[in-house]
Amino acid sequence: MDNFSANTWFVTGATGLVGSTIIEELHENEIHVIALVRKGSPQHMIDFLDKLNVKVIYGDILDQSSYINFLPTCDIVVHTAATVQNRDKKQNWKVNLDGTQKICDAMRKVGIQRLIHISTAGVYGKVKKKPLDETSKTFPYGDYLRSKYAAEELILSNYEDLSTTIIRPPFIFGEPDRDRHIYSSLIDSLPTTILPRIWRNDPELGFVHAEDIARLVLHAGSLAKTPSKIYNIQSFAIRLSDLYSMINQARETKTPIIPIPYLIAYMLASLGDMIMKLQSKSFKIRQRLAIVRGNWIFDTKRAREELGFRPMHTESSELERLMTEYYHGNVTSSSIRDAMTNINSLMSKEEQTVHK
Repeated sequence: MDNFSANTWFVTGATGLVGSTIIEELHENEIHVIALVRKGSPQHMIDFLDKLNVKVIYGDILDQSSYINFLPTCDIVVHTAATVQNRDKKQNWKVNLDGTQKICDAMRKVGIQRLIHISTAGVYGKVKKKPLDETSKTFPYGDYLRSKYAAEELILSNYEDLSTTIIRPPFIFGEPDRDRHIYSSLIDSLPTTILPRIWRNDPELGFVHAEDIARLVLHAGSLAKTPSKIYNIQSFAIRLSDLYSMINQARETKTPIIPIPYLIAYMLASLGDMIMKLQSKSFKIRQRLAIVRGNWIFDTKRAREELGFRPMHTESSELERLMTEYYHGNVTSSSIRDAMTNINSLMSKEEQTVHK
């Protein structure tokens, strides 16, 4: 695989955890970035991109006219935009599948041939007793995972002219002020009465830090004319019982970890999903239960050998630290950040008036 220099990168999903972390990595390596941002995105993330001197364009992945004029100046597209656990099933397919088609069509129109697509290891669905590799069968469940898998299939079958790197990360974590989804799932959505574990089963679960994804993307982006392939990545794996202990530590609770038969666990999960639905929440407990029936870990040999993948964040203690920060509110919420931004703006205007 030949190397090439991508001077300008186009990144979708720029205000999300993965997109913003990739942009930060590119900035540190003095690479120019054009970021596609939706209107109404969190102001503190817009401010973050501004500090990195990123060219921000407001648009929608489904609306080619909002970004296609900026693509000819770019050498590579990193597609991270996606909707996760959206209660509107049609929206999952629109953004994750139709949006992918729109960006690929736009690339083809302007002649960009290099694409890095962030998918999800969730497409494997059912668990196995050994690490999953890229040849393992996929069993995506739910509209989110099915739409993500359909996007992969679309790229590989309809856009053979693109040199595509598809990355499948497992549970993603990073700085809580950029994306609180994983921490909300682990801290807020899990019960405080009992933490269920399937009888005689203590599976390992794969996690990846957003910075490890970003470093891989940077390296992959230096390769031109790559064969379109899928790559698993993972920073570390952790036992479910150890993860539960971390959650207790972060919440400063002593919630008991109770081994229960799968059938009972499924019934409790179904009840929990009904409660979530009544509360208009999209978190699917049964889907998480399907994962923890066995090991959900990933073989990263292909990424290591072909893309030089070497994770930096290999200690699970970092996940515990970030969960604790999230729970105790050590990270300023976006609403507080927005309020401070507005206050500073008003103060600046008053100062300007005084000087006039």
